[in-house]
Amino acid sequence: MKMKFENYMDELRILMLVILLIFSILLNYFFQIVLNINVIFSHFFYIPIAVACFWWKKKGLIVPILLAGSLIFFPFLFRMDMSSLMNIDNLLRALLLIVNGIIFSFLSEYISKIEKLTDVNESVKFYKDLLIHNMNNLIQNILSSTELYSIYRKNGKNAKELDELLNIIRNQGFRAKNLVSNAQKLSRLEESDIFLEKLNVLEILKESITFIQRSFQEIKINISIDAPNQTIWVKANKLLLDLFEIILTNAITYNDNPIVEITIKISKELNLEINYLKIEIMDNGIGISDDQKKTIFKRRYNRDKYSKGMGFGLSLVNMIINKYNGKIRVDDRVPGDYSQGTNFIVLIPEAFE
Repeated sequence: MKMKFENYMDELRILMLVILLIFSILLNYFFQIVLNINVIFSHFFYIPIAVACFWWKKKGLIVPILLAGSLIFFPFLFRMDMSSLMNIDNLLRALLLIVNGIIFSFLSEYISKIEKLTDVNESVKFYKDLLIHNMNNLIQNILSSTELYSIYRKNGKNAKELDELLNIIRNQGFRAKNLVSNAQKLSRLEESDIFLEKLNVLEILKESITFIQRSFQEIKINISIDAPNQTIWVKANKLLLDLFEIILTNAITYNDNPIVEITIKISKELNLEINYLKIEIMDNGIGISDDQKKTIFKRRYNRDKYSKGMGFGLSLVNMIINKYNGKIRVDDRVPGDYSQGTNFIVLIPEAFE
């Protein structure tokens, strides 16, 4: 959807520029040929020149060159006056048009570089703050658990208590690994486009579930899938595996129930003439408040109840979905009562056989 909007905006810009060019050339003809005046009207040329060079930078220089050419050659073409080609006033005006075009394009490129540097600095600060904050917490948890394990073992604590500490250490290591992995993937996605292919969403989903169950062996997890058939194709890539794993991990991590219940429902949805596969992942966790729903997919690190400093993975989920030209939102599993769990709704364009 984002790509279609950008294509629409490009087409609109081209249309606007063509209209301005046509109007400028007609204005040139009317003043120079009909009224024989060439002093005031050429100032209007700066509008399409500025627009073209700010939008397309150096490529936009074709516009001032075209307008400069019309300024010089129109009197010759319509009057067959060779002396008009050496008209000093027109030559100077044409030169000014081109010089201004160069200045506009230079300014546009300079502004773009500043924006990119600003984005880079913000990204560096984001990753630095996120990794320092969260890794410190994770390492502290691991060290504390390791120290307790050593004390418990010396004091002859039973195997159950020792196993619980080992599970904490393992989970913290798992979260640290995911944190670094997600940061790397998000950084790469920001820098490049991805290739989409036809994938069977159920195969990817089942692979994600197997990984999650192995990662949380100490937790009782019931996961059910409601799908119309066993082969459902979408336009995606292998990052779909990460998308499901992050959502499923959140459903388990932020859940206080003795048994984690996750229901996955797959259906189809037509939205704005696009055939989507609709994947609903419902859990019985602590839920997400309405205020948190507004910012849960934004790129940041949090310290609130839901994210616990680890909500960063949902930023990756959002970026993956955008790369797929899909959509994602989070609702209450029980409408109106967020404390009864969440329902992550993912829409991915369907691929046909």
